[in-house]
This record gives sequence, structure tokens and C-alpha cells, in this order.
Amino acid sequence: MSGLGDGTFWAGDPVWVMQSDGTRRAGQYLGAREASAWTGGSEKAFVVYLDTQSGGEVEVDRVVPRALDPWCAR
Repeated sequence: MSGLGDGTFWAGDPVWVMQSDGTRRAGQYLGAREASAWTGGSEKAFVVYLDTQSGGEVEVDRVVPRALDPWCAR
């Protein structure tokens, strides 16, 4: 389990990854990494995008649970 933003995500949880253009992309949460004191930066989340089955590392504030979306069953 990993704390992320205002909620808690578990590996395998369905998430939305918010894009810079305001759209969202369906993904599956894999885990998170905290920023190193040596390198700085923000905490990152690892996700797998459902449309391409490719992985990505994104800022945690771009990840929201799909379970909160009334149009998306968990």
C-alpha cells in the first residue's frame, strides 16, 4: 500500500492520469516513489496505461482514482 495525495492506492487500483490538455487517460496504479533528498523533485507514481499496456512515471498529483467517477465501475 502506498499513500498518495488525499487517498490511498493499492497496486492494481484503477486510476485516471490527468493529461496536460485536460483530458484523462485510464491506467492501473503500480506503486510510487518518493523524491530523493539528493535529487529533489516531486513524488512519482508508476502506472500502466490501459490503451497501450505501456508503463509510465507521472507526478502523483496527476493521478486520481477511477472509483470516484460515477461513470466508471471499479
